[in-house]
Amino acid sequence: MLRIRVQGDYDVGTARRQITEFSLPVSFSDLELAQLAIIITEMATNLVRHTIHGGVIQCEMMPDHQGLVLEAIDDGPGIASDISALSDGVSTQGGSMGGGLGAIQRLSDSFNLTTNDIGTKVRITKLAQEKENPRLTVGVCSRPYPGFDVNGDGFYVCSGGVRSVIAVYDALGHGKEAYDTATLMYKCLQELHGLELSDIVNIAHKRLLYSRGVALWLGAVYHNDNRLSYISLGNVEARLITNNHSQTLLNQNGTVGGHMPKHKINEISWMPGSVLSLATDGISSRWQVEDYPEIVGNNSNRVCQRLLKEWGRNTDDATIMIVRDIR
Repeated sequence: MLRIRVQGDYDVGTARRQITEFSLPVSFSDLELAQLAIIITEMATNLVRHTIHGGVIQCEMMPDHQGLVLEAIDDGPGIASDISALSDGVSTQGGSMGGGLGAIQRLSDSFNLTTNDIGTKVRITKLAQEKENPRLTVGVCSRPYPGFDVNGDGFYVCSGGVRSVIAVYDALGHGKEAYDTATLMYKCLQELHGLELSDIVNIAHKRLLYSRGVALWLGAVYHNDNRLSYISLGNVEARLITNNHSQTLLNQNGTVGGHMPKHKINEISWMPGSVLSLATDGISSRWQVEDYPEIVGNNSNRVCQRLLKEWGRNTDDATIMIVRDIR
């Protein structure tokens, strides 16, 4: 058993690193490891922020290396309302991922909370369930505004056996300030991609406040359910190509970190062979799918290069991504 004392902010990273190393015998996927990191960070941060003397995180290996059992234990003062504490955003303060006990519960395979005036114990299990069996191929081309060295556009993909997360984003403007904002968005996606889409957007919005803000297309392909969920804010064009039919997906006005209205999660079918194209507004939207029959083929990077060359605008950063289901 691994036992880690958590008293200050510096212990949060230590707990995350030691437990991640302890978990190496477990066949966690990349997505599950990211979720585990969020769980550890939330547990440790809660011990720092909401107790008088900190607490202890205990980690134990399950039989046959099926997963981990984690316990966060403190000696008070307890949680006044354990039900409200499970609502995202209620229990979390600065320094954590932003999901609190609600995120811990959602990302765990089992969750148990006991609390009274002498302390609190949070016990969870995290199982290795996903298989690293790639479901997608991805091609992407991106370049900065001509004459600039840095790019305010960005992209992110985390492919998993059950769920794959995809994002393309465009920081307002161009140059170093836009690049800094895009870099912050990428870091948010790295840390938060295991959460639900709406939680990712809400937390990223708070972190990007007072930045230039970004237009964002964020989606999750649920492979076993054959569906695509997505949130689209601002000028990132998305087209879904299935069975030789192309449709432009819905989007909303708004920017993450700027003016962000209440966003909507959209759902659409995602079938074997589906193709998704995502382009920032540095790519003209006038191109037609039928002029690029190779878009449903195997060389997505080559198609992206051609589209960027033929339709990229010289007045902005430009990014085009093509994602294809390889089933």
